[in-house]
Amino acid sequence: MALRLAPGYAEEPRQPKLYLIHGGPGAQGSLHGLAHSLPSHLLPREILQSYAAEKPLSVQIHVDDMSAIIREPSNILGHSWGAMLTLSFACQHPEKCNQLILVGCGTYSPTSRAEYERRIAERTDITKKNWLKETIHNAQNPDDRADAFKAYGDYATSIQAHDPIPDPYPDPNPKYDLEGHAQTWTDAMRLQEEGIEPARFSTIKFPVTLIQGKQDPHPGNLIYQDLKPHIPQLKLIELDQCGHEPWLERSSRVIFLKFITNLLRTNPV
Repeated sequence: MALRLAPGYAEEPRQPKLYLIHGGPGAQGSLHGLAHSLPSHLLPREILQSYAAEKPLSVQIHVDDMSAIIREPSNILGHSWGAMLTLSFACQHPEKCNQLILVGCGTYSPTSRAEYERRIAERTDITKKNWLKETIHNAQNPDDRADAFKAYGDYATSIQAHDPIPDPYPDPNPKYDLEGHAQTWTDAMRLQEEGIEPARFSTIKFPVTLIQGKQDPHPGNLIYQDLKPHIPQLKLIELDQCGHEPWLERSSRVIFLKFITNLLRTNPV
């Protein structure tokens, strides 16, 4: 299944002012609520990443799929893994980028990754985690496997939150792709191990803003230090009382949505 715009968007004749790249990898629809929370005049459009199919997914496949959809200079917001994919796309297609907004971005060094893992370990109920992983392993068919992966993902999301609120606009039909997650993440780690990323991000010359919750286990200041040598214009915004999904945090939702709107006003397409 090729990467595509979320349902209902393909027929939109106007150029979106903001593309949204979801996390996971393999958590299609996780930005559905954000897309419907932002002002409609921004035309926010979530791009759904590819499913694993005949050949293993790679970062390059996702980049190529994004390039087929994004045809002119655009604002792109990536969340979590989606922020990392956004950087991979932007360094190869700078002509298609106006500005990048990275929210809850992943790690790019052993130091930041170790700190992330330490914070996650402090919040994890290991018995529950092992049970959820066993449920995935024991799933008898693809639907059960997807449901088990969703349950595991929901737990992972819950321990990365600070004071979450229910999503006012949940995706009615979210998709979860365990195989695609594993294949893509393996390749993303390969790019770091081989020294390709973040070094190749030096081709990114347009505005880039990194937004991290202070209570997000992804350590904002360390990730900023990972990226700053390669993206000198990078700006870091840390939101207090905020976890991994700022638009679903009680204290930061309104502030975050206003900040995104102002960024797009400052750097319009």
